Order: sequence, then C-alpha cells, then structure tokens
Amino acid sequence: MSNEDKILTILEQIQSEQKQTNQRLGKLEAGQSKLEAGQAKLEAGQANLEESVDRLHGSVAFIENDHGKKLGALLDGYSMLSENMRDIKPIVEKTALDVAIVTASVSVHTDKFTALKAAI
Repeated sequence: MSNEDKILTILEQIQSEQKQTNQRLGKLEAGQSKLEAGQAKLEAGQANLEESVDRLHGSVAFIENDHGKKLGALLDGYSMLSENMRDIKPIVEKTALDVAIVTASVSVHTDKFTALKAAI
C-alpha cells in the first residue's frame, strides 16, 4: 500500500469520525436548546409564584389586621359582659333568697287559710 493510499484511508477515517462528531454535536445542541427552553419556563413559573406569594402576603396581612380588630371588639364585649355578670350576681342571689322566703311565706299562709276555711 502506497503512502497516498494510507493518507486516503486516514482521511476517510477522519471524515467518518468527523460526521459522527457532528451528529453528536447536533444532538448536544438540540438538547441544550431544550434545556434552555425548560429553564425559561421554570423562570417564568418562579416569577408567577413570587407574584402569587406577594399577593398572598398582602391578603394575609389584611386578614390579620381585620380579624385582630374583630377579636379585640369581641374581647371588649366579653369583658363588659363579665363585669356586668359580676355586678348582677349579688342581686340575683338576693332575689333568689327573697323568692324562697316569699314562697315559704305563701305556703304558710296557704296552710293557715285552708285551716281557717275548714274551721268555718
């Protein structure tokens, strides 16, 4: 085999390997494009999530403020009712005692009235 044939064979091998390298490079470039497109989608999704989280933070702050005011008013009302109950409790207890005395007195008078009526 002559030197020219050897050079030709080597050039054909190089050309064949170059085709394979070009094919692999094409696949890598296509894969890279897909990765870049996927990354762009992820970045857009992250931006949407950040925007949603910001809106959510605003909503939570509004709810906390609104409910805080309502809970404060509710606690004030409960405190007022509790104070009123403390003020009314002795009056209710005295009234209950008075009712018991009146009931006992009515019972005694009823018995006396029944006895007098029977004596007539």
